Amino acid sequence: MRFFKEKFKLPVLVTIAALLVVSWLVFKPDNKGSSPASQTAQTTAPTSQTGQQTGETKATGQPLGTFVEKTDYKYEVPSGWVEIKKEALDQAGADSGIGRVAALAATFRIKISFSTPSNDNQLRNNTLDDIKKNAPNFALLSTTSTKVDGKSGYVFVYTFSDTSSKQKFRHQLSAVPNKGKTFFLLSSSVDSDFDKQTSEFKKITDSFKFK
Repeated sequence: MRFFKEKFKLPVLVTIAALLVVSWLVFKPDNKGSSPASQTAQTTAPTSQTGQQTGETKATGQPLGTFVEKTDYKYEVPSGWVEIKKEALDQAGADSGIGRVAALAATFRIKISFSTPSNDNQLRNNTLDDIKKNAPNFALLSTTSTKVDGKSGYVFVYTFSDTSSKQKFRHQLSAVPNKGKTFFLLSSSVDSDFDKQTSEFKKITDSFKFK
């Protein structure tokens, strides 16, 4: 993996902490016979590090099987997934995100830090340290090097427990610097469902393209 000239100008903590707070978002059918794209997303309302709780939000009407496209990147929305509304993304400090409307609830979010690490060790160690600080009952499952659209980074797989509901979650967080920014790609679900959804998470990550 190549080294990066710019240093982290902003703490990764700001990025990771916000992303963790709303990562408990789960999607549930509204039971009104509506299409998947118009179904409701509800949160389990965990308490964040600042004591704030997430609220209920709704998914957008993003058509299935299309792309989420932003200034710096784009990625595919698999069938059965919908875009998360801006209000929920803003609450998490996320640039974009999608959720799976099914019994096996899951989310995928993108967060951008406008800084890059000075070297590989800083990327790996700072990201991991900040995850530990913000994930209650944290347990690291793996840390490996990865590539997203040909760009090198690290991927962290870990579990933690919601302090309110005591629910156990599993995250897969890829941290990848590119063009003076660091991109954090977060796949999330309850721990017991995660293995059943790895193919979906891989499909989204594999479709991710930088601009």
